[in-house]
Amino acid sequence: METVALLGRKKVDTFIEFDIDVKDIAQRVSNKATYSEIKNYVSEKYGFKISSLNIAQVKEKLNIDKRTNYYKGAEGHKVPKCTQKCEEAIIDAFNYFGIIQ
Repeated sequence: METVALLGRKKVDTFIEFDIDVKDIAQRVSNKATYSEIKNYVSEKYGFKISSLNIAQVKEKLNIDKRTNYYKGAEGHKVPKCTQKCEEAIIDAFNYFGIIQ
């Protein structure tokens, strides 16, 4: 949604009225969950913590768009792999938040 306003010292004679469909906006936003929300869901439901790296690895495995990471790290460094237990919990969180069906 965009709003444009012209600021001036003139008297306003007219108003523009519009309706906003909150359900439509909620549907568009519902398939976007933050990494923090996913971490909290997994922590509350399964009782263990996951990292942002785990979430990114599962998103990459499922070909889900993820944000750009500008910090790439050093060349040749060892990257820990996501365990099967963490992967299943993250996929469950994706289903819960509607990221995947």
